[in-house]
Amino acid sequence: MTVGVEQVTPLATYLKLFEAPYLQETKEYYQRESAAFLAQNGVPAYLRKASARLEEETMRNSRYLNIESHDKVKATLDKTLIDEHQVTLQASAEELLQQDRREDLALLTKLLVRVPGSTTVCGTAHQRANAWHA
Repeated sequence: MTVGVEQVTPLATYLKLFEAPYLQETKEYYQRESAAFLAQNGVPAYLRKASARLEEETMRNSRYLNIESHDKVKATLDKTLIDEHQVTLQASAEELLQQDRREDLALLTKLLVRVPGSTTVCGTAHQRANAWHA
C-alpha cells in the first residue's frame, strides 16, 4: 500500500496543464478584442460580433475540448464578452428602442440572458418597444 501518493489521471493532467492556461488565455484574448471592437464599432456591430464569437467558440469547444471544459469556457466567454460590457450594452437599449432596431434589441436580449440578473434594463426597453408597436 502506498501512503501519500496521489494518482495522476489523464483528466487531471488535462485540467491542470491545458484547461487552466486555456481559460486564462481565452479570457485575456477576448478582453482585448471585445474592448477594442466595441470602442471602434459601437454596440450594434458588437452585438453581432459577440454572438458570432460565442457560436464559433461553442463549435470549437465541442470539437476539440474535453466535455469537462465546456461549461467553464462558456462561463468565461459570457463574463468576458457580455458581463464585462453589461453597462455599455444595457445603456444602448434605449437608443436601440428609439431607433426601432428590433433585431438589435432581440440580439441584445439574447446575449444578456446568458448572464444572470442582467436583462432588467434591456427587458424593460424591449417590453416598451413591443407595447409601442402593438
